[in-house]
Amino acid sequence: MKLRFKDKLDYEIIFDKELEEKLIPPFILQPLVENSIKHGMKDDKLLIKIVIEEKDSQVIIYVEDNGKGFRSLKNRGKGLSLIENRLKSLYEDNYTFNIKNGLFSGTTIEIKINSKVGELI
Repeated sequence: MKLRFKDKLDYEIIFDKELEEKLIPPFILQPLVENSIKHGMKDDKLLIKIVIEEKDSQVIIYVEDNGKGFRSLKNRGKGLSLIENRLKSLYEDNYTFNIKNGLFSGTTIEIKINSKVGELI
């Protein structure tokens, strides 16, 4: 996507080094980044930031952008529904999935997964 959009798109990935060995479920991050590009692109440069950290026995994944934001947080598209279904099938009730609009623009997706001993995430 960076090659396609060149100067209109930038990204940053931040993660705790001790999380390098943790497995992130497949097809979780990609559709979130694609949604940021598809729905958030504006005249200015779009910045997408992915943050993965562990806090209070949870792995927390943030995908943030400075784009247009969501018009309605209640009407979720097929991609977000598929991500939620995937998380539900993998972690049952041991996760949360939240979408927040920024104060003036942008969107933050927050996924919290309870990390248990012996559990791959």
